[in-house]
Amino acid sequence: MAALPDEQAALLAAIVAEPDEDAPRLVYADWLQEHGDDEQAQFVRDSIALEWLSGYEDEERQRAAARLDAAAERNGPRWLAALGVTGADPVYDRGMVEAVHYAGADSFAADAPTLFARVPVRELTIGGVAARGAEPERDWLTVLAGMPALARLRGLWILNDWEPVAAEGWGRFITSPHLANLRSLAVQYAGLTDGDVLDLLRSEHLTNLEELDLAGNRLTAEGALTVVRSPRLPNLTRIGLAHNNIVEDRRRGSCTRTGSKKAATTSRRDSFATRSSWPAWGARGGGGRCWPSGSARPGTGAARSGWTASGWADGSRVSAAACRSG
Repeated sequence: MAALPDEQAALLAAIVAEPDEDAPRLVYADWLQEHGDDEQAQFVRDSIALEWLSGYEDEERQRAAARLDAAAERNGPRWLAALGVTGADPVYDRGMVEAVHYAGADSFAADAPTLFARVPVRELTIGGVAARGAEPERDWLTVLAGMPALARLRGLWILNDWEPVAAEGWGRFITSPHLANLRSLAVQYAGLTDGDVLDLLRSEHLTNLEELDLAGNRLTAEGALTVVRSPRLPNLTRIGLAHNNIVEDRRRGSCTRTGSKKAATTSRRDSFATRSSWPAWGARGGGGRCWPSGSARPGTGAARSGWTASGWADGSRVSAAACRSG
């Protein structure tokens, strides 16, 4: 972990310890100004001030949000790197990084001690968790399952480029107690099968989960229904199943499968379609929250109000009303 001045490290630790409080961030802004970083200090203060005006959409607020977005895009990666964090595409909330992206699980694991000590991160995207490359025996899902710091996360997106993950590691990961505070979880293109999703029935720690994206796996209608009907997911309201082996059979009570594949995607925006003002995976942010908690994300996930909606959209669709009765 790269060294920081003791006072700065202590101020960052205070922010991490109380991520919902504004006071530690404002104290840090004072420290930044005292040490010659007027621009970042003002960015932190203005971001907090803007958050208090989140219910107002007048022209002045929109101009302020645009200025903060521009500042985050221009300086965000540099500010993050100055903390010794190697993650990419930072997203800022109330002046500090809330979300970050790692291209591989190995780079995330190496960076995790610094990241969690200095950044109040709430959302992570991690690519490449299959056991391959320089460490072919490393089961990265098992590594993630054993990280207590993941309990700080509200969103976790795992993107795997069609490489199957180890079944044992998946079982340990999806039943890990450190996932208990997640609201959104994606495990995409990881080779998950109907048998793998049975592990959801063993998990006691996903009761807060509201969104689950399993796009690009090998699920059939049977596996999809295992997820939909799981008593372990009482608060699940949205599910993404695009690019699985699922089609709709319009005969009531029946579901069929297909062996067709679609091209893989590498962005969560492809599974939950873009809403107005949804930012790209880049150095965006600053203007309050880029992904407000409780915000609706229209797209391939269907509402689960009694599971009477028509099903899942975007070509990998099962009629929930029909399959529920099957």
